[in-house]
Amino acid sequence: MSFIPEDVLSQIKDKADIADVIGSYIHLKKFGASSYKALCPFHKEKTPSFNVNPAKQMFYCFGCHKGGDVFKFVMEQEGVTFVEAVHLLADRYGVIVPEDNKNNAPGNIHSASQPFNKERLYKLNELLTSFFEKILHEKQNKAVYGYLKSRNLPLNIIQQFRLGAAHDSWDSAINFALNSGYSVEELALIGAAVKKEESGHYYDRFRNRLIFPVWDTQGRVVGFSARTIEQNPQGAKYVNTPETPLFMKGRILYALPLAKTGIKEAKHAILCEGQLDVIAMHRADFTNAVAPQGTAFTDEQGRLLKRYTDQIMIAFDADNAGIKATLRVLEILLPLGFAVRIMVIPPGNDPDSILNAEGAQGLRRIHEASFDFFDYLFQIYSTQFDRNSPQGVSKIHENILRKIALIPNSVLRASYSSKLAHYLSLPQNAVFTELNKLRKRDSFRKRGHSEKREVQHTASTDSHTIIHQVPLQIARAEEDILEIILSGSSYARTLAGELPPEMISLTPVGSAINKVLAMTINGEWDAAEETLKEDLRENPAPVISRILASPQLPSEKDAETREMLLNEGLLTCIKTIKSYYLKNKINQVKNQIRSEIDSDKKEKLLRECMILDSDLKKLHTIKNRD
Repeated sequence: MSFIPEDVLSQIKDKADIADVIGSYIHLKKFGASSYKALCPFHKEKTPSFNVNPAKQMFYCFGCHKGGDVFKFVMEQEGVTFVEAVHLLADRYGVIVPEDNKNNAPGNIHSASQPFNKERLYKLNELLTSFFEKILHEKQNKAVYGYLKSRNLPLNIIQQFRLGAAHDSWDSAINFALNSGYSVEELALIGAAVKKEESGHYYDRFRNRLIFPVWDTQGRVVGFSARTIEQNPQGAKYVNTPETPLFMKGRILYALPLAKTGIKEAKHAILCEGQLDVIAMHRADFTNAVAPQGTAFTDEQGRLLKRYTDQIMIAFDADNAGIKATLRVLEILLPLGFAVRIMVIPPGNDPDSILNAEGAQGLRRIHEASFDFFDYLFQIYSTQFDRNSPQGVSKIHENILRKIALIPNSVLRASYSSKLAHYLSLPQNAVFTELNKLRKRDSFRKRGHSEKREVQHTASTDSHTIIHQVPLQIARAEEDILEIILSGSSYARTLAGELPPEMISLTPVGSAINKVLAMTINGEWDAAEETLKEDLRENPAPVISRILASPQLPSEKDAETREMLLNEGLLTCIKTIKSYYLKNKINQVKNQIRSEIDSDKKEKLLRECMILDSDLKKLHTIKNRD
């Protein structure tokens, strides 16, 4: 992860008011003196349960329990990482984020001896995009313009996807960059110019081609894909930006910034093969379509889509290459927990040709007739192998079972295995036995390493919940304590002197309490609340989010009354927790006394029990401190 200086984060926090940021996404309604309410953008609801607290710069939804600071909201809403959220907010509020050049992509043409300014490179890509657009719209390249016209692409789509054209020239882009104040080396650094090894001269990478700008998740142009418009091209059909400091093709999905909203609304993404297929799907109102960028689909691209949805529909061609690509994509998507369906494109067609021949209804028909991945596999392998022969049945069974074995959810694996047994008229036990063997093989464990790690993490989380589960009254007491000690350092110091660490639970709230106490002891109480907010970005805890987003309690204007109420509340919570802890301890000791045979040990336990009982009685004599 890139390093973001603390002073830069502070500048963004100072400028990016959370109500202003969230209000740009959803309609906020004033609630009370200093809070806002809204319908939650993260789940469907009819009654507003989404709260924004500008005073604390926090949000929290009582429905889906998501919450956090302004960075967390942008991360959730845009489906981006923390660093990407920082850059989005920095761009919006005019804060300069210094670049960390140590984090460049390996293997690109940049080296430590060639420093560069990323912001200049982003601006250069943007200038080139406008340059290519101008060539197209002013018909300076009539061949590309005519090609788009023959494909029936409407002007609004051309503008939306910012399509352009490159001159049939060796130095058109180079001259434009030089005249715009950039160097040819910078143009080469973003992949738009190529250096001849023998002469050292540079020439344009993109010549006489249709230009597709490629965006990163933040909507910045990071590269280009250029399609030939010749009938019988001598060179490659597509020429793409190579790996650069901005462009890492395995981490980019074409049109994702345009598809984010569509994916959320449709609750699934459509994965196409190329740019024109994506554009065709968008033209047919499937605005949730994206495509891999200049490479086979990667695990990183799968994880990127996981930020937005857990359902994918694959829409690759029906030729042999398309079928093989679909099978490869399944091996990436299934271990990541996606529900996958397949849009079966008729042989010899693609989404663009179907749209031009049948209109949007043609694509809607194929979308509605999509197959669950299992049924697709069964259809594919049943055409490859003979279902009427034992060997054919074995091959169908083996190939489909390999895909089922990739699914992390054991219930889904069992369901699909039963379905496979039924389709092939096999005993369920035989299929389950083979599935278990397959999952135990070393080759499978290696391929499913990320799945295994996720399951272990889930199991660990579940066991953590069981081990650290506390009664409701203790949970509420600790939540009240956290609210109180965040409202003033004196309350945190009081708590540190009154409540032993072993009496604080190991739940997220208990851990937060201990963190605030430790920071108070070290003289860092002022930074405690901000530290908890930062923790939430990586380790979401709904209850912590809710507490941090809550208004300051109590709300009495009189400072003396407020302090008295907080002290009384803190004392009550301490008594509740101590009483629970001591009663439990007394019961444990009493059980030991009943089973103890040795008289000396029993006497020692009796004394311990008397001391604990005395401590319990003393709880009622604790006075409020001034």
